[in-house]
Amino acid sequence: MYILGASVPYNIVPYVLIVLPVVFLLGFTTIPDTPFHFMRQNKYQRSESSLKFYRGYPSDTKHVSVEFQQELLRLKDSYGNEKQIAQKSQITWNDLSTPHARKAFLIGISLMAFNQFCGCFAMLNYTASIFAESGSTLSANMSAIVTGSMQMVGSYCSTLLVDRVGRKLLLIFSGTGMAIGLSIFSGYSYAKTLGHDVDSFSWLPLVCFSFVIFIASIGVLPLPFLVLAELVPQKIKELIFSSCMSISWLFAFIAVKYFSTLFDLLGMHGTMLVFAVCSTSGVLFVAFVVPETKGKSFEAIAKMMG
Repeated sequence: MYILGASVPYNIVPYVLIVLPVVFLLGFTTIPDTPFHFMRQNKYQRSESSLKFYRGYPSDTKHVSVEFQQELLRLKDSYGNEKQIAQKSQITWNDLSTPHARKAFLIGISLMAFNQFCGCFAMLNYTASIFAESGSTLSANMSAIVTGSMQMVGSYCSTLLVDRVGRKLLLIFSGTGMAIGLSIFSGYSYAKTLGHDVDSFSWLPLVCFSFVIFIASIGVLPLPFLVLAELVPQKIKELIFSSCMSISWLFAFIAVKYFSTLFDLLGMHGTMLVFAVCSTSGVLFVAFVVPETKGKSFEAIAKMMG
């Protein structure tokens, strides 16, 4: 999209981009629904086939691991427990006031704050201004192309690493990398403000900014939503998730709205330092509060959160 915007007239861009959702729609029809979705519809065979798909087994295979069989049994048990709970009552205040629900909601809000106040979303909206203020000679279109490319590559790396490394470690790694990149950017801007000769380091803003966007796209930007979906109890998942998403957009509004105010008050170096501190705070929160959910069943997560 960034390359198109820089190379073709704006009235042509929508016609080119409309191809992408069509391709996505056609491709997505080949992906099965989740095993739990089929279990809710009492389609046990399709639920097993779906689980085979997501665990990398051929659909017609009869030889599966013991772990796969145990996971399928846990899935059936989880659905049975959820069905019994749903038949007893609708969502009540007691459902929202359990230790599991309260802890999941608070972790969700904190992760949304980490996601927005680390500064990436605001920085992406002010890319051209940041590069201009830092003294970079890169054009606005080229800077957008570079940062967009870094975001795309980082997001792809996240899909490769999330089930190998784990959500928690990837969030810590991503947040730490952001804090380092933002701190270096802050130091460069501060030296420039003091009048030091930084011409030989004119490449540093682009490298730091690109690195921050790349490393954020690996963990801090995508993973809070995944972790939240895995932590929340099944019965109240829709309510808690939608509430946290609304709060996330409120945080996004605050971050973007007051970025320029923060910039005017503290300058480039102070703004980047604030984002670095927020990233460090997020890393500490994840390290000491957020549990690892990789490969955990519903029951195991509920036990950790209870």
